[in-house]
Amino acid sequence: MRNRPIICFISHQSRMNGAEKSLLTLMQGINESGRLQAVLLAPEKGPLVVHARSMGIKTYIVPYVFWTGKRGRWVVKRLVRLVVNLVTLPAVLLTLKRIDPDLVYTNSLVVPSGALAARILKIPHIWHAREFVEEDFDGLYDWGASMSMSIIERFSKAVICNSSAVRQKLYRLRKWRTPLSVTYNGFDVAHYNRVDATLKYKKSVTLSEFPVLLMVGSVMPQKGHEQAVLALKMLIQRGLKVTLKIAGNSLAGYPEYLESILSEYDGMGRHVLNFEGVVEDIDRLYQQAAITLVCSKCEAFGRVAVESLLNGTPVIGTNNGGIPEVIQDDFTGLLYEPGNYTGLADKIELLLNRPKVYERILNAGQADIFNRFGKENYIKEISGHIGACLYNTRPSHHGRCRR
Repeated sequence: MRNRPIICFISHQSRMNGAEKSLLTLMQGINESGRLQAVLLAPEKGPLVVHARSMGIKTYIVPYVFWTGKRGRWVVKRLVRLVVNLVTLPAVLLTLKRIDPDLVYTNSLVVPSGALAARILKIPHIWHAREFVEEDFDGLYDWGASMSMSIIERFSKAVICNSSAVRQKLYRLRKWRTPLSVTYNGFDVAHYNRVDATLKYKKSVTLSEFPVLLMVGSVMPQKGHEQAVLALKMLIQRGLKVTLKIAGNSLAGYPEYLESILSEYDGMGRHVLNFEGVVEDIDRLYQQAAITLVCSKCEAFGRVAVESLLNGTPVIGTNNGGIPEVIQDDFTGLLYEPGNYTGLADKIELLLNRPKVYERILNAGQADIFNRFGKENYIKEISGHIGACLYNTRPSHHGRCRR
């Protein structure tokens, strides 16, 4: 084996969502370590490719597709995806032969091409589970969940989950012969500074005519925007002046539906509901907000919660999926039961009207996030798994969930 093994990372898309941000952090850290060399294989051009190349990461593009799809015309579309993946597999094989990696690392459960090609070429493979698929994206596996889990296990030397919630879901789908490990996503915490919670409350709540509630991420039903808008409506009815800003790609027609819920408040204009679209400088929005809402029905990890606290803004999230692993209720954040928008409104009102509670939760949340989610542990743990697969050893943290 070469002195600096090459790791080929397979991305399922070229946007810059949470999985891609975490992948960039990992690849950059691996390259900076000097022990491994990261290269990227992506299905299309896009922001991920641009960022990777700006970091000096070699990038290759082959148009493979998902092996999951949404409900609806799933039966027809899954046949199309099967054909496309089979047709593009030779190109993936040729590209991997050209790269000549020592290990292939697939960054999502939703694409099989990297694992299939690695199996054919007899290259070690790692699969990183960063989503539930069904619960968070209303998706179904083209080959069925049971067969897909069998392929994932048989074609991988290790499977890494980004939360205990994802690991538990995979355990429910299959009796795995080897333990699944959990490694939380890592962040460049040195890039951020802790804020003074008292000054934050004064600036974002006391001195703000319309304190900002913020949601970040894809705008679609699974992310719980309807619950946030219903809570906003209830707060307005209670006499609170607040505005909800929503940043991210929108599902066609969905913003109009959300606006219709607040149609009776059209006279308040921009002070009620704002769609910001895709925002490049997302840190700025976090810093301007009074509270960040994570209302997903079932979030695999909760990257938005971490980003918000790094920027000094407290979080209210759903008590489901990976969110409770990121924030602890009434200590580092507030949790509410999914679907209970009245409970969400109550939590928002509590933080806005109780400065001591706001400051206590923000201080504890910042301390916890800066302590637990640094990129160093993230890169170290995954590098350990890669090394174990390359040299047939066992990482000391295998199967362990950090808390």
